[in-house]
This record gives sequence, C-alpha cells and structure tokens, in this order.
Amino acid sequence: MFAPAAAQHGTSAMFSFPVGVGAAQVGVLNVYRATTGELTAGELNDAYALADLALLLVLDHRGGITVGSGVGGADNDAVLRNVEVHQAAGMVSVQLGIPVVEALLRLRAHAFADNVRLTDLARAVVQRKLRFASNDEHISEPEPESDQ
Repeated sequence: MFAPAAAQHGTSAMFSFPVGVGAAQVGVLNVYRATTGELTAGELNDAYALADLALLLVLDHRGGITVGSGVGGADNDAVLRNVEVHQAAGMVSVQLGIPVVEALLRLRAHAFADNVRLTDLARAVVQRKLRFASNDEHISEPEPESDQ
C-alpha cells in the first residue's frame, strides 16, 4: 500500500539510514527522492550526516539541552554549558584515543543511557570526577587529595 501511495506523490526512491550509535539505536531516517537510482557519494555522506544530526537532536532533547541559542538569558547559559560539553569531549577524545566527534557522541550516548543531563556528565568529566575507559564504560575517579 505504501509504494503506490508514495509514487502518487512523486516519490521514486526511498533510502533508510539508522539513527543511533553502537548498540543504542533510536530510530531510522527515511529519505525520499523523485528520481530513481543510487545515491551519489556526496548524497550518501549528506544522508549519514543528517542521521547523525537526528541522533544529536534526540539525545539533546533527552539530555535537557536546547538546540540553538539566542542572546542573553537562559539561552546564553546554555551556550556556556555547551563550552563545557565540548571541553569534556576533548578530554574523552584524549582518554580513548578517538576523534572528538566520536567522543562527543559517546558523551551524549552515555547521558542518554544513564538518563542524566549531558551538561552534568560533561561537568563531571571536566572536573575529573568521571573518566571514560576503552571498554566504552565510564569510571569514577576519586578526587585528588589537596596539599593543604
């Protein structure tokens, strides 16, 4: 029933891309086109980038982060917290020896899986209360003793 209805509306091709990271799959991105045939390499890259963006939007919503920001007020606070998220992504990148983009995805996935705000998870990493291990788990570290 779907194919004839889609064709009536001008759809000649459909492509589906998984939305998720690792075993955590949250959905599928379906892309429709009016012409038949395979996607070009550029179109395929664009579709995967859109699927990644969809994942980030889902995880941002779940983690309590708003996408986009305005000037001043609560949105300005969100921008400042996002700086901490990116700083944490850099730290996780070094800890795991992975690209920063993948580290950011892992942070977001852990926030989603643990049902915690991304900013709270990032703050724990930046404050060195939380460290990621190569087995894709995060581990807590004791706070260093002060010399005072």
